Amino acid sequence: MRSPDVVFATFNMRTLNNDANTMYRLGLLGALADPPDDGVYFEKLTTDSNWFYVCRAGTVQTRVDSGIALDTNNFLSLTMTNLNGNAWRFSVQDQAITDIDTNVPAVPVIVSAGVRNNAAANKRLSLNRIQFEVP
Repeated sequence: MRSPDVVFATFNMRTLNNDANTMYRLGLLGALADPPDDGVYFEKLTTDSNWFYVCRAGTVQTRVDSGIALDTNNFLSLTMTNLNGNAWRFSVQDQAITDIDTNVPAVPVIVSAGVRNNAAANKRLSLNRIQFEVP
């Protein structure tokens, strides 16, 4: 599927680690490179403490700080809604709502959730539910 084909995607999840060695990406990603060349996703890099919203097309990205910190105690609902094929609306717990209409990819993507670790220790992500709609 291509990112404009997806109507919405929701990740009900909890991060179990929030430190300078852990990175998370959840959303619609192109090739599983690091970072992906194309995608629409939520991201926490090793230098971040908040969730970021990302639209990335051909290695050029728009990345917006949600202002919402990671929560290692509670499940959060991360939601992306396709507005018109050319823009995405992001939110965390129906808060920090942000629309991004630049660098929206039009290439094939897959639903993905992942964690990367830069240290020799176990890191985990707990997913309660992933829901997405393709017409």
